Amino acid sequence: MISSKYSMLWDAAASKSPISYGELDVNLQECLTSGDGLFDHYGGRTPFVFLETTGIETLVVEKSEHSDECVDAYNVINCTGGYGAGVLGGNLNFLSERVSAALNTAPVMNDEHHSIDRLSLVKKIKSLIGEHTQTSASDWDVSFTSTGTEAVELAMQMSLMTDYQLGTDTDTSGKDVILACHGAWHGWATGANQLLDRKQFTGGIPRVAGYEVVFMHYGELSSLRDMFAQYKGRIRTVIVEGILGDGGVIDASEQWWSELEQLARDESAVLIDDEILTGFRTGATLALPQGRIPDCITLGKALGFGLFPLSAVIWNNKKLNLRAGVGVRTFNARPFQAQIVEQALDFIATNDLNSNIKLIGDALIEQLKEVQKQFPTIIRDVRGRAGLVGIELERKYARKGRLVRDELIRAGVLSEVESGMMMTSIPKEYRIHETLRMTPPLGMDIQMVPRIVQAYVDVCKKLEGANA
Repeated sequence: MISSKYSMLWDAAASKSPISYGELDVNLQECLTSGDGLFDHYGGRTPFVFLETTGIETLVVEKSEHSDECVDAYNVINCTGGYGAGVLGGNLNFLSERVSAALNTAPVMNDEHHSIDRLSLVKKIKSLIGEHTQTSASDWDVSFTSTGTEAVELAMQMSLMTDYQLGTDTDTSGKDVILACHGAWHGWATGANQLLDRKQFTGGIPRVAGYEVVFMHYGELSSLRDMFAQYKGRIRTVIVEGILGDGGVIDASEQWWSELEQLARDESAVLIDDEILTGFRTGATLALPQGRIPDCITLGKALGFGLFPLSAVIWNNKKLNLRAGVGVRTFNARPFQAQIVEQALDFIATNDLNSNIKLIGDALIEQLKEVQKQFPTIIRDVRGRAGLVGIELERKYARKGRLVRDELIRAGVLSEVESGMMMTSIPKEYRIHETLRMTPPLGMDIQMVPRIVQAYVDVCKKLEGANA
């Protein structure tokens, strides 16, 4: 629902007419002039201020490029949900009664005590994982964290504690190699940072002694086989994403996953499937092919539905065990969170939103491939699956993803920029340019697709014209 507070700006967005800066609320003026006060982690934040959402459309404003005394307003289709977290967009009214009731009745307590609400959510997640991996729900144990980084940290801690004897302070595995992927993203904390291979993220962060982290090319069978052969007998943990995200939205084949699972099993290595970004996004619970069985799975982002940070670590209890005292968190799916998340998961199933997002994704990829053919000097490739779509930029825009993203906002579509893989340490045939990522809401109307595609056409025309 559009509030009367911003009706003037919604009208301006619809008519594409600038608004006088002096007509705006003083706080909005300050935000447009000097930002919202948050530290700049990006080396340059955008000029945009996000004001209000109705459904999947968001009101966005910025100072006009034509006059400092005017403001431009845009009605933007939100195809990100804030780093992929808002998996349902702003269509959350169905939760209002549950939220209101939970605010008044949900116990505020830690995870040392028990909760019926948490029990119900744990059962739900175990069931979903069991169905996807074609195993029994009872094969899996669950713990919750707040952020995805925390979930990856806990998964890695668990894998490294395997074969460690607390009483004698000895490690009986004799293995010292962790296998990760070029271009992967697993989090900001010191432990998760060990799994990244780009200096802009790792420079200055000390390496963990006693382990060697090596990298393979995601989805490449030859690289997979070579790494397991080269480090045979030394690989302790393997961590991969369901779809490679920050490296450029790269999918892997069923054969790659099958060989990965078998090689890890033969090596007695712990296989971690990091689904922080991909979980609930690709028309299924996981991006991992159905029937594949990793030892540990992480979920996050979409699990909190853009409402609060909530992540989960799910592990095969036949392979792994979490030592007492490890993994305790202040927030471990509090009853309030558990009630909201379970109802939202039920909403996805009841409304068959997984089928809907497959249709949306197929349509977007098919139509954006036609845009790529029309503008081959701007778009290098279009790829993805269901609710995870990547548009890789061509050479001239290989490091200009932010510029293209900003123009797309002005044209009415919000996307995010993936770093790609352009390090000189990567062979040229494996390098990926900056890639625009869209994670549209699962329930998005198919009629929105032409509007999104047209925005890309408009931006490509503008860029092409600017270079003429």
